[in-house]
Amino acid sequence: MKRFVLAAVCAVVFVLPQTAAAQTFLTVAGGVTTGGDAPTEKFTAAFNVTVMGTVFGLEGDIGYTPDFYNEQPGTAIVSSSNVVTFMGNLVVGVGHGPVRPYVIVGTGLLRSRVEGTLFNDVRASDWGLDAGAGVIGFFGDHFGLRGDARYFIGLQDPDPNPDNLSLTIGKFDFWRITGGAVIKF
Repeated sequence: MKRFVLAAVCAVVFVLPQTAAAQTFLTVAGGVTTGGDAPTEKFTAAFNVTVMGTVFGLEGDIGYTPDFYNEQPGTAIVSSSNVVTFMGNLVVGVGHGPVRPYVIVGTGLLRSRVEGTLFNDVRASDWGLDAGAGVIGFFGDHFGLRGDARYFIGLQDPDPNPDNLSLTIGKFDFWRITGGAVIKF
């Protein structure tokens, strides 16, 4: 127990100076999903909340891609589909000026839904990973633009026994490329 308390105190001491300099960024972005399991480039929307220190930060990211599987109502096997991502990311940023490049890596939930004319609806919620890079540029104290590219890949449990959880890299993957507006607090 003493080691745990000592580790917690050390963590707080290391975080305090960075927390004092932390900034919060809200981003609303649009772009495309492409590559991997995305049959064609499709519009995607994203919303991010990032709390950034001088170098490290944390981010919550939500992405939504309607029509992910390129359906054509009335003529295709797939009549409706979408993919939603809920990711928590570690952000590493470089620089302190008006332009700030960064890399991200994280984990979260990948949800997909496919409705078909020749099969039952398929819904899946799987753990996933994401990694990417981008840049934020500010035009003043509170407003800027952000662009990034992120790679998403699903995780799967190859063991059907629910008592033995062993996740491995799955087969479902795609890229998301977005650009949007940033508000800094």
